[in-house]
Parts: sequence; structure tokens; C-alpha cells
Amino acid sequence: MEFSPDPLTYLAWPLIALLPAWSAINELRRGPGDWWQLIAPVAILFLATSEMFSFPGTIVVSREGVEQHFWLRGEKRIRWGEVTEIKEQSKFGPLTITASDGTRVDFSGRLPDRPRFLVEIEKYCRGNLPPEFLSRVAASLQAGRKTG
Repeated sequence: MEFSPDPLTYLAWPLIALLPAWSAINELRRGPGDWWQLIAPVAILFLATSEMFSFPGTIVVSREGVEQHFWLRGEKRIRWGEVTEIKEQSKFGPLTITASDGTRVDFSGRLPDRPRFLVEIEKYCRGNLPPEFLSRVAASLQAGRKTG
């Protein structure tokens, strides 16, 4: 089962990250000015770079484990037997799966179909999940059935 960003995200993301960077670079090319005039373009470049690296990776859930594939970073893989923790910051925040070696796969709030992802996790990790997590999975399933 694959969970990847919405196709419109692929179109919007370069605009969100690269247009501000382009304007900041043009501002810096104008030449030296006062030191305070450099703060805004440098801050914009920093934010654009961080946005480029925050683009969510596609998550693939299989019988062997969970994988996360990125454009600009390496891939992460966790086998189901290596899962030591599944932590959810909030109902809409990232869900983090941690392996025994410290590898983390993050299901971002930018990825679609969180209830289906929770069902897949529950299917493969049933014995390793805390009861409160299982109750949240059941609640999200019921909410999905009521709206769908």
C-alpha cells in the first residue's frame, strides 16, 4: 500500500520553495547594502531550503515493513519486527514509527488517507501497539465510515 502526496502538491511545492529563493537571490545580487538589508533575503533562503527538505516522502507499507522514499534524501526502511515505538503527536500531527536502531519513518500531516495508514499499521503491528493507539484506530475507522 502506497501513501504519497497529492498530485497538486507536486506542482505547488516547487513554487512554494523556489520562487521565494529566486527573489532572495535577486535581492542579494543587487549588491552590498546595509547589514540589515541582508537579513530578509538570507532568512528567505533559509526558509526556502528548509521547505525543500521538508517535502513528505512517499510511504510504502508491505508485509515486510514500512519504507519512506524521498526526492532529496535517502530512503528509510523499518521491518515490522524492528518497530519499538509508534508515537502520535496529535490527531493531525505527524505519526512517527521508530525502529530499534533509531531509524524513524514520519507520516506527515501533508500525506493523505491517515485512517487507511493507521489500519495498515494496526494490521502488521497488532501485538506491539499500546491499547490507546488501537482505540484511536477504531475511532478513526468509525469516523471514516460515518463520513464516507
